[in-house]
Amino acid sequence: MLLLALSACSLVSDADLAARFDADGDGVSRPEDCDDTIANDVIPTWYPDADGDGWGVDTESVTQCVQPAGYAALPGDCDDADNDVNPGNAWFDDTDEDGFGNPDTQQLTCAPPTGTVTNNADCDDTRADVSPASPELCDAANADEDCDGTTDDDDASATGQTEWYGDSDQDGLGTVFDAVGACDQPAGYTEDRRDCDDTDASITTDCRWVQVSAGDYQSCALRGNGTVACWGSDSHGQITDTPTDERFTNVSSGGYFSCGVHADGTLKCWGRNDDGESMPPVGTYSQVSANNFYACALATDGTIACWGKVPNGDPPPTGAGFTSVSAGHLGACALDIRGDVTGWFSGASAPGPFVAVDAGNTGCNTLDAAGRLDATPDSFDGTDVPPGVFSSFAAGYTGGCALTPDGAPVCWGANGYGERSPPDRLYAAVSTEYAHTCAITLDGFLECWGYDAEGRSTPPE
Repeated sequence: MLLLALSACSLVSDADLAARFDADGDGVSRPEDCDDTIANDVIPTWYPDADGDGWGVDTESVTQCVQPAGYAALPGDCDDADNDVNPGNAWFDDTDEDGFGNPDTQQLTCAPPTGTVTNNADCDDTRADVSPASPELCDAANADEDCDGTTDDDDASATGQTEWYGDSDQDGLGTVFDAVGACDQPAGYTEDRRDCDDTDASITTDCRWVQVSAGDYQSCALRGNGTVACWGSDSHGQITDTPTDERFTNVSSGGYFSCGVHADGTLKCWGRNDDGESMPPVGTYSQVSANNFYACALATDGTIACWGKVPNGDPPPTGAGFTSVSAGHLGACALDIRGDVTGWFSGASAPGPFVAVDAGNTGCNTLDAAGRLDATPDSFDGTDVPPGVFSSFAAGYTGGCALTPDGAPVCWGANGYGERSPPDRLYAAVSTEYAHTCAITLDGFLECWGYDAEGRSTPPE
């Protein structure tokens, strides 16, 4: 039996044995054949890769099926000690030398070719002023300077925009109270901002006064086109520094300084700044009130900010929901959307509803919807407020003035300089302070009366 078994084993030839380990018949048997199901497959060569960047050096390569540790499939590494240097580095032409490359000029080399960079973010390699680092500019060519895919008015980051002003009455003149910034002229807008009344095409550049504010030593007024003028004492440059070439929507005079709300909602103050009263906060505002050595402003979100030498160092109330603010000599007041009054410093709060509030000296004087005026919080030297129905009023340090619905002025309080003795005339607005009062006539002219040292009661025409 043993001899028979040995005879059977001797019948298996070498070729038969090889075939059993070379299933794909490519002449390479296992284990040298990496895939014995595919004929003529290539045995990979591996290259030492000391820096682990996926590229190996050409020397000391090995050929085997499985990748050894520390080896790579790609040869040709230029520096196997630095994984940032290899033949796979991409370089892009930077013809305009702005630090950004042309994406259509890729070159793969170890060392950077002359005039190339590693990024491909340039959208115009012929202009050094066009790249992701450049600002988007308004231009006739409508170029995409910042390479973000949008241009001019379609790009929110565009700079160099023109200020355009709404021309609702189509008289060719725009109003500063409707301003937009745009590269191209929007429909219904113009560059000319001199219109005094954009609801009436017959009223063009002959602007009348629309707001007046009497301060302690100077006063300011606002024309219909947003220009401001101030008069009176110039002891701290509060007259000479008046920004007459700028446009405002609201103005207020304090002690030796004045403040205004720009057409864009930012604040600007000029004059005395010993206590920071001429350094308003940043933000967007709709109204400002200055008095003595401080001021407060109403932000467009309904919050209040104060700055300067505020009485007692007290902060204003927090929270939103306010509709107007008034700074008095020692007290401040604000009206909220419910018509309630909030007072701080020396001002006292009061439940409404009220339609107006004005802080004179220490109190919050109010007017309700029925036209009833309550000026008892300030007392004004014990002078009683005349009875009647009023449409508006103003409180000062030593007295106040109110207007009846037809515009007749009624004043009370100290009258040592005739500051509470108004002319027999009708007015659209009135403002009073320590020793003088100013008002705007129904036809838009300014008039002042009372103490006239340094021209405090001599307004511009």
